[in-house]
Amino acid sequence: MSFEQLVMTTGFRYFGREMAATFVAVFVLLLVISLGSRFTVYLQQAAAGKIAAEALGVMIALRLPEFVEIVAPFALTLGVLVTWGRIHADREHAVFVSGGMGPERALAWVAGLAVPVALLVGSLTLVLTPMARHQFVRLVSEQRVVSEFDAIIPGSFRVFSGGDRVTFVEEVDREGKELIGVLLIDLAKSPESLVSAERGHYLSDDASGDRLLVLDSGVQHVGVPGQGDWRRVRFERLSQRIEPEAGEERKGEPRSIATRSLDLDDPEQIVELQWRISMPILTLIGALCALGVSRIPPRAGRFGRIVPGTLIFLVYGLALVFLRDSLSGSTALAWLGFSPVHIAFGILGTALFLRSWRPA
Repeated sequence: MSFEQLVMTTGFRYFGREMAATFVAVFVLLLVISLGSRFTVYLQQAAAGKIAAEALGVMIALRLPEFVEIVAPFALTLGVLVTWGRIHADREHAVFVSGGMGPERALAWVAGLAVPVALLVGSLTLVLTPMARHQFVRLVSEQRVVSEFDAIIPGSFRVFSGGDRVTFVEEVDREGKELIGVLLIDLAKSPESLVSAERGHYLSDDASGDRLLVLDSGVQHVGVPGQGDWRRVRFERLSQRIEPEAGEERKGEPRSIATRSLDLDDPEQIVELQWRISMPILTLIGALCALGVSRIPPRAGRFGRIVPGTLIFLVYGLALVFLRDSLSGSTALAWLGFSPVHIAFGILGTALFLRSWRPA
C-alpha cells in the first residue's frame, strides 16, 4: 500500500468515526428533548383523564418514527458542521490535503454517512411513519371514546361538540360500558332534534375514525321550537357522530395514509407524497451545505460555522414547510412540489462546497 493510499484509508476511518460519533450524540440529545416535550403533553392529558396512563408508552412509540425523520437530517447537518469545522480549526484538513485528499474524496467521505441516513429517513417517511401514524390516530380515537364514557356522570347534563349537543343519562353501566336512559338534544342542525333512547354506548368507527354515540330503541323528535309541526320517529338504532376537537387528527388525513394508497388526483395527497420524498433529499442537500460552509476562517473558533450552517438548514426546512401548507389548492402546483427549493439549495450547497476548496 502506497503512502497516499495509507493516508486516505486512515482519513476515511478517522473522518467517518468522528462524524458518526457527533451525529449519534446530537441525534440522541435532540430525540430525547423532542420525546420529552411530547411525553409531558401526553402526561398532562392522562392527568386530565383524556387518555389512559397505560397507553402513554404505546403513544410515544408510535410517534418515534415521525420524530426520527425530523431529527436525523438536522443531527447529520450538525455532525458535519462540528466535525469538519474542528478539522479545519486544528489544521488537520491541510495535512490530509497534502496527502492527496481532494474535493471529490471529501464529498465521498461525507456521503458515506449521509447516504445511509438519507435511506433511513426515506424508509421512515415512505413506509413506517404513515403506518405508525395510522395506528396512533386509531389509538387516540379509542382513548377519547373511553374518556368520554368515563366522564359521564349519571343524572347530570353534559355539553359536547362545542355546545351543539347536550346529553343526559339516567344510569351508567361501567362494566358493560353502556348508558341507560339517554336523552340527546342536537342544536347543531335546523330543525333541531331531541332523542330519547333506552340504551346507548360509545364506539370508534375503524373505517372513518369517527367517534359515535350509538343509541338503541328510542324516539327522535324533529322540529322548530315554538311551532307545532314536530315529527316523531321511532328507531331501533341511531348513530350520532361526535365532532372532533380543534386540531384533532382523524383517519383519512394524508399523513396517516400509506404511500401506495395515496390518491394522485388529490392535490393534498400529492403534496404529502412530495413531502415524504423531500425528507431524504433534505438530508443529502443539508449535509452538502454543511460541508460547504464548514471551512473555518483564520483565527476563528472551531465552532464558528455552526450558526451560519444551522441558519441555512433552518431556512431550507422552513421553506419546505411553507410550501407544504401552500400547494394543496392546485394539482399542477402540487406536482411541481418542492423541486424549486431543492434546486435552489442544491445550487447553494454546490457553490459553497466549491468555494471552500479555493485557496484562502
